[in-house]
Amino acid sequence: MASQLVLAINKFRYKDGRGDPKGFTNFLDNAGLPRGLIPRYRGNRLHIMFLICGRLFQHKDFFLKFFDEGTVSCGSLQGAIFHDFQSPVARVEIHVLGLIGKLLSSPWMSMFYKSDSTQVSYIDGISIVRKVSSVVKTFSEKPQDTVSTKIDFFGNELSADDETLFALQQTSIDEPMFASMMTACLLKVVEVLERQYQRYFDIDVTDELRKETESARCHNIDAEEVMGMFGAAKEHAPNATMCYLSSRIRAQKNKVVNYLDNLEMEKIYNLVKLAISLGRKQRQNNRERCNQIKGEISSRLAVKLQKKKTYQRNKLEKTLKNNDLDISLEFPRVR
Repeated sequence: MASQLVLAINKFRYKDGRGDPKGFTNFLDNAGLPRGLIPRYRGNRLHIMFLICGRLFQHKDFFLKFFDEGTVSCGSLQGAIFHDFQSPVARVEIHVLGLIGKLLSSPWMSMFYKSDSTQVSYIDGISIVRKVSSVVKTFSEKPQDTVSTKIDFFGNELSADDETLFALQQTSIDEPMFASMMTACLLKVVEVLERQYQRYFDIDVTDELRKETESARCHNIDAEEVMGMFGAAKEHAPNATMCYLSSRIRAQKNKVVNYLDNLEMEKIYNLVKLAISLGRKQRQNNRERCNQIKGEISSRLAVKLQKKKTYQRNKLEKTLKNNDLDISLEFPRVR
């Protein structure tokens, strides 16, 4: 329920058609709150959902008033949000998710999403996750401790000046429901961590493995960066081939040009000559593969077309075999 509520509020804040972004920001301005209080959320980033839940819980009185008084151009969405926001179940779910964001999601992002120079070792990250999984399992046995703990699941001391955390660590409106939901969420966190990291938990850490994983990243920012580079390159050169864009991005990410600049001219010449030869072969293989795919598509379309014609022919034969057939009605074009 909380996740659907977060999506609806985000739609209210950012979507002109169903929501009212101008009215939302005006209400925030009048209350002295930042316009970025509710970040954009599309349903695919859990840490953003946890962050939004924390802020919804911290400013619940403001949002209740806002959704009650409403704006001039929102329609039925405002009434639906106001109805769900008052629900005890939704309030407890928001409380639980916001607290998990402060104890797990936020420190997870701070721990692992760092630059190359300050990032955690890939092998050390495995041991950190193992320890976090054990801590989360301990808290799942006493879920009420989450509202009184002074450290997060990573062992870091919580900030005493965090107003959102202060609001979240207050007594819930329904303590039994809070305990039940918090336990279920924490156990599910443990289950996901153990399922995704079980293969890493079982490996033997050696010096050779540690050396091989020195350059490995603990997050997927590199993949997202590559997708951003691809989008920018495609927009800049819409007619460029995938092979060209792929080669260009690889050269930028792998620092090929810098590597070549540090070589002797003879080695550079030999490498470029080899690259031209290999590139030619790769292009030829790509053309052959594209032709094979086109041929397969053509053959499948031909089979579908033949099936359609056979179906129409059988349907026509069945119609003609009918003794009560009225040709003028069934085939008005036949004279």
